[in-house]
Amino acid sequence: MAHVRFTKTGRTYPVNCHRRDLISGDIVVVEMAAEQTLKVAQFESLEHLNWRCSNTIICRRSELQRNDQGEHVVVRHSPKGDVLETLSDLGGALINAGWRSFAPTSRAFQRIFARSFDTSGAAIIFRRNGIDYQLFDSPELPGIMGQQMSYAPSNGRLVRNWYYHSEEDLFDRTLAFAQALERQPLKIGPFFHGVGSKPPKPPREVDELAEIRDAITGGSGGLAYLCDDVWI
Repeated sequence: MAHVRFTKTGRTYPVNCHRRDLISGDIVVVEMAAEQTLKVAQFESLEHLNWRCSNTIICRRSELQRNDQGEHVVVRHSPKGDVLETLSDLGGALINAGWRSFAPTSRAFQRIFARSFDTSGAAIIFRRNGIDYQLFDSPELPGIMGQQMSYAPSNGRLVRNWYYHSEEDLFDRTLAFAQALERQPLKIGPFFHGVGSKPPKPPREVDELAEIRDAITGGSGGLAYLCDDVWI
């Protein structure tokens, strides 16, 4: 996610960012989901937090153009090439490297990529909040049922990585892990030290009236009398 300013002296706001080529001071265009409009902002910094922000950077202001039909189109100044900016980019790179894509049997996961090697097998599991690496003791890949694959953390060797505060790009790390498995001798020890941390739970919204009612009624759930025929 990125921090942007909508005015030069205003506070910064977090927004989704799927670009890696932005630098501090860039003038960007932000899609405001609730307002269904576009706003110009100044890009300040990028941070690995995996927040689900309401609004999203779509391009630099200089890249937003209108076509002959009067529609907005984005023309990037420099093509991203092989740079990994989205999960789709990473998934495509893994498939090109010989990994197979499976639908997880559990909705707790987004996608599983697996591959057999000479003496071992491996899986890369996309989660909502991170990416897990799993190494099996044999080339046989467990849990495959057609186009689906089950995820059993107890199988083989497992490490869990979190986007939140990873302080490095987890897409790059994941592709590097996949490439390390192709080399002999294997040097994958550093990849089995997880990065990032589990994101904290969002603060609980406090219903002040409910707390007052519970204090009066002892938590019975019924109405509570305040005064002057006022009940809550």
